[in-house]
Amino acid sequence: MQFRHLGFASLLLALVASPALAHFVWVAVEKDSSGQPTAKVWFSELAEPDVAKLLDKVTAVKVWTRQGTEKPSELKLTKQVSGELGALVSAVPAGTSNLSAHLKYGVVTRREQTMLLHYFAKYLDGTADNLKQFGRDEGLALDVVPQLADGGIELQVLYQGKPVAGSDVVVLDGDGNETDHKTAADGRVKIAGAKPGLYSIRAKWVVMEAGKDGDQEYPQVSNYCTLALRMPGSNVKPNAP
Repeated sequence: MQFRHLGFASLLLALVASPALAHFVWVAVEKDSSGQPTAKVWFSELAEPDVAKLLDKVTAVKVWTRQGTEKPSELKLTKQVSGELGALVSAVPAGTSNLSAHLKYGVVTRREQTMLLHYFAKYLDGTADNLKQFGRDEGLALDVVPQLADGGIELQVLYQGKPVAGSDVVVLDGDGNETDHKTAADGRVKIAGAKPGLYSIRAKWVVMEAGKDGDQEYPQVSNYCTLALRMPGSNVKPNAP
């Protein structure tokens, strides 16, 4: 785990004290111990492994990759555990530069607020060509679309294809520096600089729309989208599991 985590015993205490909303679905491409590219799904605060047992909450996640103009290819995932940490994994072809995912988590109540919870997730290699070709995924209802701009990174948050103003965006760069943002009227925020490394980015958008999921009613829908953005200059190293 990265520096923000305090060790496994402290993490377990935090999990007991805090709701599952502190965790998000993340997807990324990492090399396994043999050097082969592997798609990984984590249920974590950041784009990194977390407690393996938490994965049982997200096994229904759908993950796909896009190649050129071909139809998105859905991946078959298996659970991989190393010590107390874990990931859902799938082998992917060499050169895979993007992943996307969606999970309808279901109806939950947090802090006396009931909601239908959706997780969306995306991984991108942050080269200019890859961002141009795969930066937007129309398969994601809530999407964080990155592009390079003025020596930094510009993010646009879209819901149902339209920019959203006032979306909360949290960015953790490759050096572990965290910044909080709110999207402008055009759904955009700008991040100064584009450091090498894996960025952990997440956005939130709440829709006040009542409905029913199965036999459970809800007054609103909470959407989270994560983006694991690997900026050039960093090596894709094994990140067990």
